Amino acid sequence: MPDRIAQIFEFEERRAKKVESLAALLRDPELRDVVSRLIGEAQSPAPQPLPTPAITPRPRPNKRRKSQPYSSGVTAKLRSIGPQLPRPFTVPDVVDFLAGANFQFPPNRVPKEAVRDALYFMVKDNDTYRLVEQGGAGKHGKYEFVAK
Repeated sequence: MPDRIAQIFEFEERRAKKVESLAALLRDPELRDVVSRLIGEAQSPAPQPLPTPAITPRPRPNKRRKSQPYSSGVTAKLRSIGPQLPRPFTVPDVVDFLAGANFQFPPNRVPKEAVRDALYFMVKDNDTYRLVEQGGAGKHGKYEFVAK
């Protein structure tokens, strides 16, 4: 075991001397052209920085633009029936009223969800309706028609 450690130390000492002599040769001004040819600086141009990808700014949302609910006709119908609804009313009241008026809900939407979403956007945009009492825990929110 001690012989192996001694061999490793001798190897590292020889290696360190070789590295020192190589570094001295690389710094020698008389060998600069040879060193540059070996390294390749004379043949290839200086490395160019990598191109950075173009960053396109995201468009900011226009907060003044009115939100667009689903284009199912529910919003237009809600605007027209506002004065005929009870004060205050809930989403099931509107669904019952529209079903009684033979309104055709979109086939891919649940009527309650379509009315709820349309009312949400109309209240959010202060358009025709306002939220009187927020629902929660199984209770429906109460809405009111506001003449514009």
